[in-house]
Amino acid sequence: DPLSHHNKNMQSWGCLRNPTQHIDRLMKAQYLRQVLGNKLQLKTSIIVVRWLVKQACTFRGGDESIYSINRGNFTKLIKHSAECSKEITEVVLENAPLYAKYKSSNIQKGLLNILRNKVQNKIHKELGDGKFCILGGETLYGSDKEQMAIILRYVDFVNVMETTTITLKKEIYNILGRYGFLVEIIQGQGYDSASNKRGAWNRLQALFLKDCPYAYYIHCFTHQL
Repeated sequence: DPLSHHNKNMQSWGCLRNPTQHIDRLMKAQYLRQVLGNKLQLKTSIIVVRWLVKQACTFRGGDESIYSINRGNFTKLIKHSAECSKEITEVVLENAPLYAKYKSSNIQKGLLNILRNKVQNKIHKELGDGKFCILGGETLYGSDKEQMAIILRYVDFVNVMETTTITLKKEIYNILGRYGFLVEIIQGQGYDSASNKRGAWNRLQALFLKDCPYAYYIHCFTHQL
């Protein structure tokens, strides 16, 4: 009788002798599958972020709901990646856990900050104690916030409350100090033609020359017309 106590005990004994059926093994296997799925989900997001940054594309759309025609470049590229891989399909977007979809604006900004820090650290490592020049210009963010672009081979953006000479100098000093660059070894400076950055002695270039005697000013030729 297959339902007899003897046969049930024999089945239990058979399972006990098979290590692959032990509860701890099954839970560990499930945990490893979840870890691999999380890694694949994160890797897909990183690849998408890197591509969007290199192509200077926007990330988000106006309506990112499931039924939206245009859900934004970030979501659309993840969906496209899922169409090319069954493994990715199983771990992203609607198939991802409700608590771990990893496509919010905070996640996107977090990935951007990680990539930015890696690039900046690489620049700092390459530059070492070498001398450098800076270029500065005013940019306007999409939300009409004033920004100052600081170019040291690559570009960094700093939000500024105002574009007075003292404020700009303070922000430039702060960001260079944050990345470990010595202001004293600046060998050149250049800005656009805004009046608060172009003056002779009491403007930004003059303030830098007081601290950095070799930070010669070069006018931005694209603003000379």
